[in-house]
Parts: sequence; structure tokens; C-alpha cells
Amino acid sequence: MRLPYTVTCVGLIILGVCYGIDQDPQETLHYFLNLSEQRGNIFYQAKLDGVDYRALLKGAMAKDEKSLTALFKYTVKGSLMGEGADTHGAILQALLYYYGDKMYSKVLGRLDQLVRREVIAYLDERFGLESYSKRFPRTYALAPHKHST
Repeated sequence: MRLPYTVTCVGLIILGVCYGIDQDPQETLHYFLNLSEQRGNIFYQAKLDGVDYRALLKGAMAKDEKSLTALFKYTVKGSLMGEGADTHGAILQALLYYYGDKMYSKVLGRLDQLVRREVIAYLDERFGLESYSKRFPRTYALAPHKHST
């Protein structure tokens, strides 16, 4: 039966449209925070990695820099794929809007080059061909980009 797969794909397409960069970041973060744990999603994948992603997201939403740092590090240490990776990227992007360039880049800039590169790669994927270098110049400058914008 292919229905669950179809529903997941349609859900991801809707997420990409509804929770893009024009959506209120706090609303987007609350949406993700309220998702139930289901096989394949970010909470399920993180649990398999021994990470309480929901607690980290709650902390990051409360402007706890340690939680934000842990989410950044999970970008490298996690076994993310498919829906979990897509959602993580959307959350990283929403957190950039939520924190703003100055604070986000301050926290990310403290981390090693590998973490910075991976977070920037996720952001590049989320923003696509649209350059975010003007809106978030400090964050954009923290790592090289695969495509020039």
C-alpha cells in the first residue's frame, strides 16, 4: 500500500510551501515543535541518535544558546535523512529568522569549521538560488558556499 508514502510526500511539499521563508519564524517553530513523533521525522531520527530534539528546540526557542549550539552540532553528528533532514533544515532556517543574523552568527561562529560548513550547507539548500547574503551577511560569511550567489 503506497498511501503513507504519498501522504508523506504531499505533506513535505505542503511544508515547503507553507513554512517557507515568508512564514513567521515563531509560528513555523511552534508548528514543528508540536509535531508528533512519527517514524522518519526529525524527532524519531534524533531519538534513534540519543538526542531529545524537542527539548533542544524548546530551549532554542527560549533563546538558550546552549540548545541552539546543540542543534548546530547535531547537524554534523546526527544520522539525518529524508524528512528528518528536510525538517532540520527548515528549523535551522526558521531559527535564523527568529534569532536574527547577529545572534545566530555569534553562536554558530563559535563552533568548529565542520559544523559551520554543514549548517551553511543546510541553509544554502533551504534558500535555494536566492542569496541570503544581503539579509544575513554575518551568517552567510561563516563558511564557503557550493554555489556562488
